[in-house]
Amino acid sequence: MFENYIFENQDESLEQIEIRILRSLKLKGEILADLGGGYGRLSSIINNDFDKVYLVDYSKANLTKFQKMKKGKSTCAIRADFTKPLFKNNSIDVIISFRTVHHYDNPVFIKEWINYLKPGGTLLFNIDNLMNITIIYDIIKNKDKVEIPPSRMKYCLVD
Repeated sequence: MFENYIFENQDESLEQIEIRILRSLKLKGEILADLGGGYGRLSSIINNDFDKVYLVDYSKANLTKFQKMKKGKSTCAIRADFTKPLFKNNSIDVIISFRTVHHYDNPVFIKEWINYLKPGGTLLFNIDNLMNITIIYDIIKNKDKVEIPPSRMKYCLVD
């Protein structure tokens, strides 16, 4: 399902691009959190570079598949809504979340994700809906209130 996204004039699928990016960054640390990670398709690429891997997804089927295919390092499947508080602040080295954020109109939970990170930690996510870029920028810059202009609302609802 995920590997089928190929764009016009593109030799690689989105899946291949994401894997290449993850491998090239050489992310390492004690704890990796894959938020909305499905069955661990991407965290499984880099999980050997971490002591503990948390895969958070709401789908029981995805988590069951993850449990069956997990190997090596200490992994933990958590069935939860990643937009709600999950981890202690300053507890995660790397957070990845691909193809998730664009499903939300106002992804203020990104502030919480930033709080989870240890000093010097890495948050890596993609933005499939370009209309969300300014909203996410405002959230990351810790603005108190983020407003979505009504004229843009229809463009933010992508699913």
